[in-house]
Amino acid sequence: DPQLNTTRENMSNSSRSTLCAFSLLIVCLALLISTLVSRPVAHISFVAVHPSLPLPFEGALAPNERLKQAHRFAEGDVRGAESLVFDDARGVLFTPTEHGHISALDLSSRVSSSLAFLTGRPLGLALDSHPTGDRLLVAEAVTGLISIPLPLNKAGSADTTKHSHCVLTNWAGDRPILYANDVAVAQDGTVYLSDSSNIAPLRLSDQTFSTMAAAQLDGLSGRATGRLLRYDPRTGHTDVLLDGIAYANGVALAADESFVLVCETFRYAVRRYWLKGEKAGTSDVFVDRLPMLPDGISRDSRGGFWVAAFGPRSALLDLVHPYPRLKQLLSLLPRSLLPKPKQYGLVVRLDGSGLITESLHDVGEYLSCSFAFLCTFLLVMEEWLCFV
Repeated sequence: DPQLNTTRENMSNSSRSTLCAFSLLIVCLALLISTLVSRPVAHISFVAVHPSLPLPFEGALAPNERLKQAHRFAEGDVRGAESLVFDDARGVLFTPTEHGHISALDLSSRVSSSLAFLTGRPLGLALDSHPTGDRLLVAEAVTGLISIPLPLNKAGSADTTKHSHCVLTNWAGDRPILYANDVAVAQDGTVYLSDSSNIAPLRLSDQTFSTMAAAQLDGLSGRATGRLLRYDPRTGHTDVLLDGIAYANGVALAADESFVLVCETFRYAVRRYWLKGEKAGTSDVFVDRLPMLPDGISRDSRGGFWVAAFGPRSALLDLVHPYPRLKQLLSLLPRSLLPKPKQYGLVVRLDGSGLITESLHDVGEYLSCSFAFLCTFLLVMEEWLCFV
């Protein structure tokens, strides 16, 4: 396929192109130093990072066009979707929006409505069967872990006058949860939650919140301040399972709940924390050297996991990572000029041991932002693979 061949050539030539861009950037920074030096630098510290060598786009990672075969629906109806939850009892898909709504899409009528409105930025979702009734758990980036009661059936609606959403936890360890990202629920009701960074989402002029701005700054800094948390609904206590994560992102439990996984976006890896067995209480690397920025993760029916990326690795970011002062200067530039992933649809499957077994790509130039750039979470529903 000429397009795939071109893609491979572009990938092999990316280092040379990036070096040219890097050289140009150094020149531009030199010209800007006279104006930047008098400005206050960002309030965070920057540390040196030596990125891992990415796995090549070959074998199970070879570029293909399989993702283009995905059927699109509700395109344009939901903006800023970060996760999907399928509710079989009600026949709906729940997904959050960038303006704070939890959207409920009826799969039979394809009509969407708002289940609830949150004042912050909802990200990860999970269904939870609670003794008082089914509820939707929300990792709300600004507030923490939130619970929303669900209607009795798909024709019903949440009675917010009697059962308004409530905050379950917003504190863990010695600090508040500043950037709740994703959530997974165990059979006994225990909740696992990622707290991406100690850099909180930025409030915009339209009163929405930009999680991307916080992610860009966190990735550029090189610091690892993300955490994997565990909330006990019986005691209301939240403890820290893992800290020192370079942007804690998607969370998923093993089928037997022997371990929980968390994506470490800016180390291009997935971390594993053991919950049962001889290794209980310890952690290791499930997979690393990923050629992408891992975001959402979900377990499939075969005991493996699908990991969605919001873009391939940034060669420019990898080049500047060992130089803290240069990164500090870069942070002063407008956010639109900071390193960010290009639009590239990519989803990778891992088996139960962390081995990459297959990948789905969309290398087309017409790729829409809502489908690829925000391809941040996926849900395996029988034989259907759903993305946002």
